[in-house]
Order: sequence, then C-alpha cells, then structure tokens
Amino acid sequence: MKRQRIEDPYGYSYGYGAALGAGKRQRQDSYQKALAEGKYELRMLVTSRGAGAIIGKKGESVKKLQAECDATVSVPDSQTPER
Repeated sequence: MKRQRIEDPYGYSYGYGAALGAGKRQRQDSYQKALAEGKYELRMLVTSRGAGAIIGKKGESVKKLQAECDATVSVPDSQTPER
C-alpha cells in the first residue's frame, strides 16, 4: 500500500514511499508564480517576547505593518519559547 503525501498550509510535506516528492514540482511552480506576481514570503523564528513586540499593544504594530506593506502576518500559538 502506498502512503500518500500530506502538505500542510505552510507548504511542508509529509509522507513516505512512492508518493514522496510528488508535490515538490507543484510547490515550486506556485512559488515561481508568486514571485512573478511580486509576492514574497519571509518566515522567521522569534522568541515569544519578540512576537509580542511585532504584534504590539492591542495589535497596533502588526495592523500598521499589514496596512503599510500589504502583508499577511501569522503568529501561531506555541508551547515552546519560540514562535
């Protein structure tokens, strides 16, 4: 039985067997398309305190960043010191 590849919302893939590598081309194509459209992605690992500084009081800093840069900022909850 083949194991299927599962891709999470962040583009990371999980799986084994014959399906391994099946989504790589698709992910590269979508990345190239985004670059051609002028879209970029930056991922950073920051401490919880650093995430708080990015978000700001009542979310004001992150709202300003999103508005001025037409950006999407995602800070997932985490039980680790980094986010």
